[in-house]
Amino acid sequence: MSPETGDVARRFQGPPGPSGSKMPARDVADQLFLCQSYPTAFLSTPKCGRTFVKHLFWQIDTGAPHQTADGIGTEIHRFDSQLPRGDSVTLDWGTASEHAFCVIREPIDRILSLYWDKMHSNRDPAWRWFRERLSRVEGFVEVPESAADHAGNCLIMVDFIRANLRGETDVRLNNHWRPQQMRINMARTIRLKALTLDGLEDQLFVLLGDLIPDLRGHMARVASRNVVPRPIPRAALMTEPLTKSINKLYWPDAAAWRAAKAAWDGVDMSRPNAAGVARLDPTYV
Repeated sequence: MSPETGDVARRFQGPPGPSGSKMPARDVADQLFLCQSYPTAFLSTPKCGRTFVKHLFWQIDTGAPHQTADGIGTEIHRFDSQLPRGDSVTLDWGTASEHAFCVIREPIDRILSLYWDKMHSNRDPAWRWFRERLSRVEGFVEVPESAADHAGNCLIMVDFIRANLRGETDVRLNNHWRPQQMRINMARTIRLKALTLDGLEDQLFVLLGDLIPDLRGHMARVASRNVVPRPIPRAALMTEPLTKSINKLYWPDAAAWRAAKAAWDGVDMSRPNAAGVARLDPTYV
């Protein structure tokens, strides 16, 4: 353990998390990814823009794309050891920084991203077992032919996730479907700024534009954004049962997203102003 990491562990034990247990400092620091060239950092949450932000920081630090920049770029997560992490700084820095942030995503959009990315595209062999499991046991349609098939598949997936979160399956909880609230509460611990995925690039300009020269140019040069085709429009996919199921399961995430969106209301998006970006409320959900 480095002296810096030890310092974090000694001085920060973490206030009560969602379950009332202490949130270890190492857990928070380990999810904080740093930009080496400028004093900014972000707290990583799966399916919340982390592929783009990691590639952005790499582009800024090196002036070149990461070796995994293939248009999707998710392989960058296998090279996290190459990326500076929060265990090289104290968490007090995150509390003091005007430029440290997390990204919150509207939960329905996050679940649909999980479905199209991992369950439908077949581009990630590591998820084949999950598709086959849901097909064999739950009635998941592996070759859906209609919006109704896709909607049914999404509902089966969400029902399984609900059971998994309750500890009622033999499958390990996966961070791709774990509620954002755990990471959001980590971000609350060090009072990060809250950005939303649906406004990310404009919000990054407001937050970091006074810190990083040519930020918009850097963002434009990031080709790896982990965006997959969605052959069925959201409006055609979201049946009433599916909408209710996701909203009931992820209501704290939805509340956090709405609060983050509201905090950006009235912010002048035409110029950088990091001091004008609100920090997360330290109150835990």
